[in-house]
Amino acid sequence: MTSILRLLSCLAAFLALSGQTRELSAQENSPAPSYPSNMIQSIAIGFDGKVLLGRWVPISIETLMYQGPQLRVTVEVLDGDAVPVRYEWESNPVSLDDRNRYNGLVRIGRSGAIRVEFRNHDNQILWQRKFSVSELGEHHQFLPSTTRLSLIVGLTDRDFANKLPFDRGAEAANAVVDQRQYFPDNWIGYESIDRLIVITQDAAGLPMNARAVDGLARWIRMGGFAMFSCGSKATAWFGDESGLTLFNVPALEGVTPTRRTGPLELLVNSNDQLVTDNGIALSVAKFSDSGENVAVKLDDNPVLFYKTMGLGTISVLACDVTEQPVAGWSAMQKLLALSLRIDQVSDDNTQTQKSGRVTHIGYNDLCGQLRAAMDQFGNVTFITFTTVALLIALFIVLIGPGDYLFLRRVVGRMEWTWLTFSVVVLGFCGLAFFLTGWTKSKQVEVNQVELIDIDAISRDIRGTNWVHMYRPSTSTTNVEIGSENSLVGPLKERWLGWQGLPGPGLGGMQNNSDLGLYKRDYTCVVDPQGSHIVSLPVQSAATRTLIARWTGSLPETPGSSLRQSPNTDALLGTFTNPLDVPLRACVLLYGDWAYLLERSLEPGESISVEDDMREKTIRGYYTRRREQGSDDVNVPWNTTDTDLERIMGMMMFYEVIGGEPYATLTNDSQRWLDLSSNLKLGQAVLVGHHREATTPLIVDGEPVKNYDKQLTTIRIVFPVEPRARRQSR
Repeated sequence: MTSILRLLSCLAAFLALSGQTRELSAQENSPAPSYPSNMIQSIAIGFDGKVLLGRWVPISIETLMYQGPQLRVTVEVLDGDAVPVRYEWESNPVSLDDRNRYNGLVRIGRSGAIRVEFRNHDNQILWQRKFSVSELGEHHQFLPSTTRLSLIVGLTDRDFANKLPFDRGAEAANAVVDQRQYFPDNWIGYESIDRLIVITQDAAGLPMNARAVDGLARWIRMGGFAMFSCGSKATAWFGDESGLTLFNVPALEGVTPTRRTGPLELLVNSNDQLVTDNGIALSVAKFSDSGENVAVKLDDNPVLFYKTMGLGTISVLACDVTEQPVAGWSAMQKLLALSLRIDQVSDDNTQTQKSGRVTHIGYNDLCGQLRAAMDQFGNVTFITFTTVALLIALFIVLIGPGDYLFLRRVVGRMEWTWLTFSVVVLGFCGLAFFLTGWTKSKQVEVNQVELIDIDAISRDIRGTNWVHMYRPSTSTTNVEIGSENSLVGPLKERWLGWQGLPGPGLGGMQNNSDLGLYKRDYTCVVDPQGSHIVSLPVQSAATRTLIARWTGSLPETPGSSLRQSPNTDALLGTFTNPLDVPLRACVLLYGDWAYLLERSLEPGESISVEDDMREKTIRGYYTRRREQGSDDVNVPWNTTDTDLERIMGMMMFYEVIGGEPYATLTNDSQRWLDLSSNLKLGQAVLVGHHREATTPLIVDGEPVKNYDKQLTTIRIVFPVEPRARRQSR
């Protein structure tokens, strides 16, 4: 009897446990809550519908009203290799604006359909929508990564944007934005912008909140360029609460009219009088301190001046180009060109020349040449097309006339062809198998180029890492950037993403060709401090190209006492290496001159420019100018050169070295690397190299220790006291 009771008790307990298990299972597999099918109303990508391929751009997703816990937002696009990549971020409903928009950042490599999903924390899809190419094309324009995109704020007359001058021979576009545009809080969200243009035509002032203004100001400090055109409405824009004080614009003292505009007419070489005797006076904004880089003054008031802001530059035009009399002036475009620091002369042959280069070498931008140089690994041997063609020809000869002659004249039995043919086929299969194993590395190979820029005044640091990772077998991997740099300490933000090839060449982001069948998708997780990649697919014996951008801050201001010579444009004074490591191959650039230090610069060592350095022109130094007879000649640029230091040198000072006429390639894809404008505004730039990687690449949780190729370049931007300031004391 006792045994029966125990058996019944066990059975009851089992049934109760089974019921609980089924209930828990039902809860876990319960369907997601039901929402209307039109929850996702629309998406807006980029600025004013302009989307640059291969750049971080903002995305805004408008939905119906939702009240509930945090959601996981996923946007699936194509990367530069046409592989699906999902950008995933958390979105807090509290941060939604009055249009119920979810805002984030993405990088798009190829134009294609875009899928948007909203998931809860149980990974259940609450609602989703796929936007087709034709649907996206109604409000978006996908532009090459080499496009120079101007972000125009404060302009109510959108037609005026068509009057803005463009750079010579460059692909350019304008994005005119207002308060309906989503402005990212993070500086990386403005990576697609080449220049910011603020025109005070709209009396309402800045159309963005304080966080977005801070992000945009930080973008300038990280190497951006901004131009401000301010006239009668300047007071509404440059007040203490407007936010524009973050842009290093001097304090506004008021607006004054003037009729004496002769110096401005002389500046643009115009015979057309700006203010006539009976015409409208010119409204000029008065600023407290314009600095030394003043292009023109009217009534002792600076009207056009330039200032540095961290690693970036601002230009202030103290009149509104949309107001009369400037708006109707025949030289208005020339004045704008000077304010924007561009050459507005067109070149009809530029596009033809670029297309020819793409056909020949596969790229038309220096970014492509850097990519080609980094895609070569010492332990990986590439079989050339010539070798493959010769092997194919040999195979045809052996199975054709070779087999016939061998059987007829040596063996004498033609029926043995089935055996000799099989032997030849198996032999070539074995040869192919051997060559495949012989040419491939047996381990993961990594090439990395790193550029670290330090502004000595603000102590701001920006870093850029280009990474090429080779894997011998098909696999997926997790990749991120380490949280600390061995030279400058902890990093503030770390943005890692894929890198695409600019242009229409094979594998380029404007090429619609499909390079492979292995299209396993992967995830890029985005948060306010950066991004990292999860489950990145790498094909067998293939390379994945990545680019990382990060920021930091130097703990102490680098020491320097650089000054302009009282009699010439030469550089005098001292500077100090603020890092704890020696720098090799150091050169200090200022104006048109390069000052060479023909030994390593030790940690904490101070150098006297006039005593310790040898002088040479910047162009002569970087073009490797040499004597040939009685003349000095430059070494021509080789578009297939794989010298990483020389390629980086051209990208770092592209305009001052000679630009496209010398390099025959553009530098538009990563134009923000060029510090030529800092040299033109009177700053000095120290360039040195370090022998080791300083920002670790984390692959599957472990830092990469062995690099096949590695280059770390450091640039430090020092202030220089101009001659005029010392003479005024």
